[in-house]
Amino acid sequence: ADPFFESKEEPKTTSGPLSWIGRTEGQIGLRLLAFMILINMLQVVMQIRLNMWYGDLFNALQQYNAAAFWWQVFAVFVPLATIWISVAIYEVFIDATLDVRWRTWLTQKMYSRWLAEGTQYRMQTLGLATDNPDQRIAADVRAVIRQTMSLSIRTLAQLATLALFALMVIFAEFISPYPPFERNPSYLAGAPQFPTVIDENGQLKITGRVKEL
Repeated sequence: ADPFFESKEEPKTTSGPLSWIGRTEGQIGLRLLAFMILINMLQVVMQIRLNMWYGDLFNALQQYNAAAFWWQVFAVFVPLATIWISVAIYEVFIDATLDVRWRTWLTQKMYSRWLAEGTQYRMQTLGLATDNPDQRIAADVRAVIRQTMSLSIRTLAQLATLALFALMVIFAEFISPYPPFERNPSYLAGAPQFPTVIDENGQLKITGRVKEL
């Protein structure tokens, strides 16, 4: 991945859209990658906000509050859904753009190495068989780039999701709608768990407990 992102070659409009966001192919690749990471972080934040919306919606249902219910549907969910869909479409566009530009650059490099010094002619002279090397190069380039992007960006997004939800669990008492040692009949869910990181024996153990009232 490093050679592409460090490339100093001038961008080509035939390599894909968004050629104007950088002076070199490497700059374009880095900025597209940064956009992908930011989009994934935004999706993680929106996922957490959507989980909080579920709680507000079911609280309104449990309280038979029609005004609060329709407010959650039209004033909260509809904007969230619109933003989510827009971000998802933009993510597909950025992902495809980075994929096309990266594959174009790497394929050209591999073809140049394959065709250098008349390799194909020397193989014929030596009687060595070749089986569609162009198709093999294209398939290998596609597989390498897709796997690299999947293992990097997708893994980063999953780790960010895990980290944010873990923080929510650890700091639940600070973000809960009422104190952790109280019960509130206005909420459908039970009393919030009081998180603990160290148990009674001094061992590392992230659990929750509810004080008996």
